[in-house]
Amino acid sequence: MQGSSQALGLLVAIIALCSAVLLGFGMSPRQEGVVNAASLSLILIIFIGAHSTVAALQVEPGFERAMSSAALLGLVIIGGAILRNTFFGLPEADLGRATALVRFFFLAAAVLAIAGFQPLTNSVERPVFPYTEPSHFALAFTPFLIQGAVQSRGWRRAMTIGIALLIAYALKSLSLVVGVAIAAVISLQLWALAVGVVAVVTAVTFVDVTYFTDRLVFDPNNQNLSQLVWLQGWELLSSSLKMTSGWGIGFQNLGFAPVDSPTANQIYRLLNNDSNLKDGGFIAAKLVSEFGIFGIAGLAGLATMAVRACLRLRAVAVSGMSAPDGMVLAWSFMAGALVELFVRGIGYFSPTTLFYAAAVGYVVSSGKNSASMSKENKPPHTLEPYRVRELVSK
Repeated sequence: MQGSSQALGLLVAIIALCSAVLLGFGMSPRQEGVVNAASLSLILIIFIGAHSTVAALQVEPGFERAMSSAALLGLVIIGGAILRNTFFGLPEADLGRATALVRFFFLAAAVLAIAGFQPLTNSVERPVFPYTEPSHFALAFTPFLIQGAVQSRGWRRAMTIGIALLIAYALKSLSLVVGVAIAAVISLQLWALAVGVVAVVTAVTFVDVTYFTDRLVFDPNNQNLSQLVWLQGWELLSSSLKMTSGWGIGFQNLGFAPVDSPTANQIYRLLNNDSNLKDGGFIAAKLVSEFGIFGIAGLAGLATMAVRACLRLRAVAVSGMSAPDGMVLAWSFMAGALVELFVRGIGYFSPTTLFYAAAVGYVVSSGKNSASMSKENKPPHTLEPYRVRELVSK
């Protein structure tokens, strides 16, 4: 499998999920949803094959690599269709306990890492066991942090965000700082957000934040690796578009096609390897580099869904809107994707990919089901699913 360094683990997870459902564990997926997911998978595989064929006329061919990864992408979409009811469709009491347990796991992993419990120290730098680095931990934790902040109330919400910010500082993870910022903007009242900003600005005058500020100095001569990787992503994006006249270098061809990036050369001189060249540093760089104008369109769609999810979550947290717990969690995964899209990504097949596919499928299917019910029982102007409970309460 040539999808990514995480692809094999993701494939094992999908196989385990399908096996569990076949053995009768969890909720059975809706047949219509699985069929629709399979149809979408086939369409994407055909598109990737056609796009990669044309891209091969301009850059180094990578058709076999592209198609093996496309097959995995199809399995992820189908796995998401199975997972969306098995997980997001759980009874609210069960889902609440499950997500609380997950947040406890993340908190325990962070505390152990801060305390020095790092079994992977010999192979990687600053691991947060079982994650190989803090940014990987941040990507997986952020959706559950957002959900916890939205569904908390009063001082518990402030405490949730405050603890997450302290963890981000202790782990030296700018990705998690961004995740905490997203959770705060979504869940806090404007006055509370203003107080929080003042408190953070005051606190940074008494603690060392050099590690974070160095990553905000956008200078090609900077020796900070995280900042260089982020700059490299934008260079790869721009160079790929120019080299292929906007077509893109082909699916999973980043790191193999001869794309020019001065910062990539600088990273190689520092590390003697092409760190993060294949994953682009963040998903936007990889998506646009490989799919060109189609990648730009896809990125715009993903970003739009993420922003809409943020607005709906804020309506739940601040405006008193009501929504099923499964929907809040699904929106949290969609909102959390902003970090992976624009700050730090580890390729298409990260640990959150399967849950993201399930979240999008759950939101889409819930919207369709609600629309069909409203035609029979409610006037055409019926509000969206997340407002149904509010109307009932009135």
